[in-house]
Amino acid sequence: MDVVDQTTIATESTRASKSFDVVNPATQEVVGSYPVHTADDVARAVSQAREAQPWWDALGFDGRKPYLRRWLRWLALHCDEVYEIGHQETARPRADVQFELFAGLEDARWASAHAKRVLRSRRVAPGIAMPNFDARLSY
Repeated sequence: MDVVDQTTIATESTRASKSFDVVNPATQEVVGSYPVHTADDVARAVSQAREAQPWWDALGFDGRKPYLRRWLRWLALHCDEVYEIGHQETARPRADVQFELFAGLEDARWASAHAKRVLRSRRVAPGIAMPNFDARLSY
């Protein structure tokens, strides 16, 4: 059976069952089953995120840092679980999954430590074609 046939079968079974299976590509073993979310489910999640965003914004960079560090700590403490899930879902060697998690943890750690400086509003050069203009960058 080729990839197109497997995708078609997976799509048809997902529609019928309202869930989908994650299959290890090396063994074809089902390693997880997850619900298929409707447009209403997604809209509800987005609405909740929009409601929470003003609170998150009001924390500021320094207020968000402890939350990010707590999340990073949780991921580091549960890294063996993350490695196993990554290995089972992708059939990649655990060392590849481990490297990817380490890189991601370091990126997130760096971002939490430097966000205030990197994301601050600042004046930038508008470019050689517009020397008489003022340009500002903000996120």
